[in-house]
Amino acid sequence: MVVIRQLTKGDVNFVLGLARQEDWIEYTPLDIIRCLECEPNGCFVAEDRRKPIGHVFSISYEKAGWIGLLIVHPDHRGRGVGTMLMITAINYLKRIGVETIRLEAVPEAVRLYQRLGFVEEFDSLRFCKELKREGVYAESLRKEVFIAQKKDLENLADFDSKYFGANRLKVLERLHRDYPKNFLAAREGRRITGYIVGRKTLKGYWVGPWVCNPTRPDVAKRLFLSCVEALDRKGELRVGTPAVNSSGTRLLADLGFRQTSKSVRMIWGKHEYSGNPEGVFGIGGPEKG
Repeated sequence: MVVIRQLTKGDVNFVLGLARQEDWIEYTPLDIIRCLECEPNGCFVAEDRRKPIGHVFSISYEKAGWIGLLIVHPDHRGRGVGTMLMITAINYLKRIGVETIRLEAVPEAVRLYQRLGFVEEFDSLRFCKELKREGVYAESLRKEVFIAQKKDLENLADFDSKYFGANRLKVLERLHRDYPKNFLAAREGRRITGYIVGRKTLKGYWVGPWVCNPTRPDVAKRLFLSCVEALDRKGELRVGTPAVNSSGTRLLADLGFRQTSKSVRMIWGKHEYSGNPEGVFGIGGPEKG
């Protein structure tokens, strides 16, 4: 009999094991713990005879919520376990007042989410390239780009909410705690014009969240170049970008990225809290936007 329980820190290795089976190499133990800390009551494990067989994560941003990291062990697929986990996460978010839920679906999971009431919004593209610090990457920090401090985070969260669609200060605070040197922002005078975060993965870095005024792709580029200079090891650079951000996809092409895959942004409930995805040059992650 399959039962659903809350996920704990003792489940981190199980989550990582399933993620690596799916080749989701962007996740490290620090990422899983960060997700759990951001929404400790909204992460769930499915068990069969006390053996974990699947998991799902959710997070709330007041009236907006996200669901992600849904994986069921291959030996237990086709039994409705994924549906059970999703319903548990949806019900949790509804119970705490969330009105709109979004997620990023791999193409083969779209039908599952459609059966649960999700509809498609737009494609979310994945890009990759090797980290290099020569040529285009040789540009150093300019005076309008700065390393964000803890005192800057509330202003950055307010700026971010215009594009993301909700205030995600709690996520930005934990990213800043974990990667203070890789959390950069840009301003003109006292006005914030963008920010970017680079976080470690198993094989390199995930770039995002990366948010900028969509009329200033030049600022987005300077943020990216400065972020690359701040990274401390070689490897792959990966980024996820909404397909509706045409200036973002052009910028990535100019920087030598190649598209590797895509997911589908989907929404459940009220069609609100959408922000302006044209200003999202890099998502924070498919599990939390």
